[in-house]
Amino acid sequence: MTAKRTRLSKFEFAVIFREQNGLCKCGCGLSLEGGQIDEEHTRPIGLLGDPKPDSLWRRECHKRKTKDDIARISKAERQGLRTGQQARRARNGPKMKSRKTVWPKRKFRSKKDQSNDRE
Repeated sequence: MTAKRTRLSKFEFAVIFREQNGLCKCGCGLSLEGGQIDEEHTRPIGLLGDPKPDSLWRRECHKRKTKDDIARISKAERQGLRTGQQARRARNGPKMKSRKTVWPKRKFRSKKDQSNDRE
């Protein structure tokens, strides 16, 4: 289960804004002023990241990163067997049960019985 998200306080927001010199953290080099600003987790919560945002991104950059994060989280869940067919089988058991055979069982004669027939 993931931790509950927390928001930045106004003071924390101002500190991070100053640390980043008013630039987007993604590396695009564009200014955060005049655009919509999103709080971003460097490591997503779904990948055991901190629930407190630690950087500021422009809305367009944030959407692009979130799309990539969702794909990474889904892959981690598949590899951790939390989703998919293997997880369902572990949870519910196999749906198909083996069938009883309809062929009659053959009776094999022992070597002792075969030797008695030759005599």
